[in-house]
Amino acid sequence: MNEHKYLLFIFLLLWLTTAGAQDKFDYIWINGYRSNSGNPASLQGGILFDFHTPPLSTSYFNIPIFLNAYTHICDKDGQVLYYTNGCKIINRNHEVMYNGEEINVGTRAYNSCAEHDYRLMQGLLALPAFAEHPDDYFLFHLRKYDTLPLYHIGYDLLLTTINASAQEGLGAVTEKNRFIHQGFFLEHLSAVRHANGRDWWIVLPHWVSNEFYVWRFAPDGLHGPIVQEIGRGWTGVNWGGQVAFSPDGTKYAMANFYNGLQLLDFDRCSGAFSNPIYMLREDLPLNDFGPTGVGFSPSSRFLYLSWSTKLFQFDLAAPGIPPSRIEIASARHYSFFQQQLAPDGKIYMSSSATINFLHVINEPNKRGKACAFEEIGLTLPARRGWMMPNQPNYRLYELPGSPCDTLGIQLNPPIPGATVKVYPNPASHALQVVIPQRWSGQALQFRLYDAIGRPLRHIRWDGFPFDITIDVSELPAAMYFWELRSESERLGQGKVVVAR
Repeated sequence: MNEHKYLLFIFLLLWLTTAGAQDKFDYIWINGYRSNSGNPASLQGGILFDFHTPPLSTSYFNIPIFLNAYTHICDKDGQVLYYTNGCKIINRNHEVMYNGEEINVGTRAYNSCAEHDYRLMQGLLALPAFAEHPDDYFLFHLRKYDTLPLYHIGYDLLLTTINASAQEGLGAVTEKNRFIHQGFFLEHLSAVRHANGRDWWIVLPHWVSNEFYVWRFAPDGLHGPIVQEIGRGWTGVNWGGQVAFSPDGTKYAMANFYNGLQLLDFDRCSGAFSNPIYMLREDLPLNDFGPTGVGFSPSSRFLYLSWSTKLFQFDLAAPGIPPSRIEIASARHYSFFQQQLAPDGKIYMSSSATINFLHVINEPNKRGKACAFEEIGLTLPARRGWMMPNQPNYRLYELPGSPCDTLGIQLNPPIPGATVKVYPNPASHALQVVIPQRWSGQALQFRLYDAIGRPLRHIRWDGFPFDITIDVSELPAAMYFWELRSESERLGQGKVVVAR
């Protein structure tokens, strides 16, 4: 077996042993437009993306609805549970789920759904079941006010509950359009896992003002909202933008062509934002066309900004983030629009056109053009809409050592038989971190936290060399907590004492 085949074998072995333990709520994506003919040659129909076994495979099927703005979710084993366009909820047999009609009611919903679908940018968000209620899956969704002009953006935040085991496993909607809140929001609904490893933070930015509305979603229901004023107010109509959390949950990015890019830090314990950084529209190339999107690398180090016909990368580890901007590509054929990080570690990107392909960032953890961006990188068996699926990182879990890691949850334990060595303990000036060679070449992150969960050291590297040195000479004498993570899971954690 030559060296390249040996490395490929080791990669596949590691992928299979780690992927089997992961939650696979996003291992099937569904997209496409309803076809009257059911003829694949027409390029009008459904597209099924299957991430279970690399490389990604796509296939054609007859889809019963139009999917433009949409979300979907699988069960924890990666079997399709439901998908929705904001009008109907469809089950794994591609039929309307029991009681799945009339998601979002009202005149505007009726007229929009009668034509195609419920037009939203990021107004639909699927969340998995809690361990306490393993059959109940959730859909958060925005309903537009009926009384406002087309481009005025007042919304009701609603919650719909789906029982996954009902109807012999095809699912049923058990509670529909439950009212949560009303306000003038942007059309950008997002979520990130709470640091306790169980709950979720649900986030909605306000329109024009600089307010953020944040709810904690737990097994006993919604708590909040917490309303925080921070950063710049976001103006303009509600088209051509996107928001995203970094995979590690520490960063939140929002962008549209009226305002540019805004980046904030996020505290998964408190639900609070901090440290806003701006890249204003005036500081970027002209973007009169509109399509704008954001996405993060699996390592959370690099931020990608789709800016109409330009794609930029920012290094979040750089001393100054705005000056770290690199132009990755300039569109030759179609625009760059919304982005979504997939289970295979690639970022897939749409265009503001109804076409049968996606752009692909193949190596998003790499700096500059080494990220291997490919325009028209994935050809599809049918045409698709403009939006990407709105999904959180389902494989972000508890934050060890933080004050809110109190539930004893360990959803994704370290791989057996592999030990990360952190020494000496106690330490006075430096820590040595020794990484097992089985993880060589992976994008890894080492974090050191204090007793209240504040990150004090954050080192990112590609797994070479197999040991690193962490300077702790300026830290006060105390107990600290460390964690080593790959792109998708925790590889090790522990405690270390700094003594003087």
